[in-house]
Amino acid sequence: MTSLDVPDRNGDVIDRAAGLASGDPLHAARRFRAKVVDATQASHDALLLQPVDGLSSEDRLRVAAHVCTVAGASSLARHYQELLARSPARDAPPSAALPAMLHFAATLTTDPRRGDRAAIETLRHAGLGDAAIVALAQLVAFLAYQLRVVAGLRALRDAHEERQP
Repeated sequence: MTSLDVPDRNGDVIDRAAGLASGDPLHAARRFRAKVVDATQASHDALLLQPVDGLSSEDRLRVAAHVCTVAGASSLARHYQELLARSPARDAPPSAALPAMLHFAATLTTDPRRGDRAAIETLRHAGLGDAAIVALAQLVAFLAYQLRVVAGLRALRDAHEERQP
């Protein structure tokens, strides 16, 4: 494990971000494919907690919170900010490459076509190696998935609530 020590064990991140609770029809519907729910949470934990040369868990949390803020997903942004606040290394200075990482992640989030060779070269010039660049891109891809699932679940929940008398 990393300096974060243990994954967030307060339940499924997507359920919390989408406002789903045990007993809700959408909560139950997500469990129809429980393997997907479990794999999604395991991906979250691995992408944030597994050691990566040149990319701290804390910087990954900073990137995740930034991406979610850029995407307007306040509940997910809060989740990542809370994980960072609980990290024993939360007060350690961020990497000198963090501004480049934040820019790269925001670019991939808002205009993925601009995540080209030049964007990757900017990360290299900022000091990131190949393993860190790959891990950063994987994190941003996961966040895109997570953002879309949460948005879809919220839309379904809202549509269901509108039909209730």
